[in-house]
Amino acid sequence: MSQQANQSRAPSLPFMVHTGVRDCVIATILFVGSFILAWNFATPLFHAFRTYSWSPTPAKVYVPAPDLTYTYQVDNKNLASTQIQVDGPISLNARPLHASYKDLTRNQSITAYVNPNDPTQAVLATGPTSSLIVLNTLPIFPFLISLIIYRATQKRSQANNNSNADLVDGDLIIDCLDNDDDDD
Repeated sequence: MSQQANQSRAPSLPFMVHTGVRDCVIATILFVGSFILAWNFATPLFHAFRTYSWSPTPAKVYVPAPDLTYTYQVDNKNLASTQIQVDGPISLNARPLHASYKDLTRNQSITAYVNPNDPTQAVLATGPTSSLIVLNTLPIFPFLISLIIYRATQKRSQANNNSNADLVDGDLIIDCLDNDDDDD
């Protein structure tokens, strides 16, 4: 009877091990995902902050809002741009920003800020948009969730190690689990 009791309780041990592995995999995916999100959102943010050092250049409105296009000249080359401000991968406030330029008329003089390293890049407003700053907080949430899952997995693992004696009669499996750490 004792062997049948041992065999009926033994399958629950791999389930707990797989649950811990599953949680670690989920936490790892969330951690890597938060890093990828941070990279995708941070790159435009850094680019937006670099626009503060771009050169102010006289420009003229070529097409008024809503499809605002402006022209400017660098090294006797006429260039055009539609970029108002550097925004991230998701543009949350492009329309309100266009609204601030809705009263511009054709051939009206404005100031564009031109990238000295690549004159084909120009903006009308320097710095990041508010949506870009908000979007850069998004990767914090999957990162925090991954930490919570990781910590919960650690606590569950410690609780499982403490309760292994209740799962199986005898010390053979418990000794094997405990000796894995002692092999060093």
